[in-house]
Amino acid sequence: MPMIELDYRPLHKAIPIHSYFSAKGWLIFFAVIVGGGALIWLGAYSIRSGLFGERSDAIDTYGWMIGLGAFMILGGFFDIITVVPNRRFKEFVRINGLRVDNRRSFRSRPGMIFNQIGKTKYYRRVYIGEGERQLELGSMSVGSSSKNDKSEGRSYGYMCLRLPRKLPNIILDAKHNDFLGRRSSTPRVIAKTQRISLEGNFDDYFDLYAPSTHRIDALYVFTPDVMQAVMSSAYKYDCEIVDNYFYVYRIGGFPFSDQTMYKDMFRIADVVEREVLKQTHYYADQRIDDRTRDVVAKSGRRLTVGNVRKNYMLAGKIILFLLSFVAGWYVLLYL
Repeated sequence: MPMIELDYRPLHKAIPIHSYFSAKGWLIFFAVIVGGGALIWLGAYSIRSGLFGERSDAIDTYGWMIGLGAFMILGGFFDIITVVPNRRFKEFVRINGLRVDNRRSFRSRPGMIFNQIGKTKYYRRVYIGEGERQLELGSMSVGSSSKNDKSEGRSYGYMCLRLPRKLPNIILDAKHNDFLGRRSSTPRVIAKTQRISLEGNFDDYFDLYAPSTHRIDALYVFTPDVMQAVMSSAYKYDCEIVDNYFYVYRIGGFPFSDQTMYKDMFRIADVVEREVLKQTHYYADQRIDDRTRDVVAKSGRRLTVGNVRKNYMLAGKIILFLLSFVAGWYVLLYL
């Protein structure tokens, strides 16, 4: 597969101001004006009272308006800044003739991020190319199905590329995206007995896991050339081989209006095509008598995984929000 070339100019194109003002846009504009007006009025009222020596209870009486006004302004601007990338993305898709699927539900599929407890929601899938060499880029999230599920709030971006043969389940857990440099970003705990140490400095970039019955098969796939290629292109992302798919995972979803994201994914796809597909084209599981059958023995089809990891990133965001709220309230009341 040659390096994919797309026209990225729409991703940097200026959006005319009138594009913001659809029916929803006018409502947002009104919210910003009202919220800003409330803040200006309250500020002017407080200054006037101070200049003329009058006792002002504006903050005590109308302090809620500050919070409402700030909320409306921030909400309006947040919505506006999402308009720009969405408009650019639509033009990008049109210019390059890409296919987009925005259905929220989708068929089940193999892969560690797709088989978590809870309801999976797909937000966008972009298909590039045709046939077996087609790339799929997608964003999805996993919600909670019960109070015992710790996966709520997780969102992922992924790239999917087909392989010519089914392979044992292999996971590359990148160390670059670990929480605080120590805690793995994989959605489930993977049994350490399945970890394989590879030569060179590969272990500095990834923890590689494969079923204990298929360790030699994993070494067959990850030759020194393949290891070097993966380290140089995909060190920021978790990767997984499952059945005849090669997945690349990004925590937090994909920014579909970001040119860098596309180039990163295409660079990895080029490496997979050039190194991994070449290495696995004639793979056959020795535990299967007939080499012509595209089958992996049951013991190698899936890794042994444990409980869902607790989502400390979500907890950190909640704590940060609460601290910001308390600090803002303190400033309003005492400064």
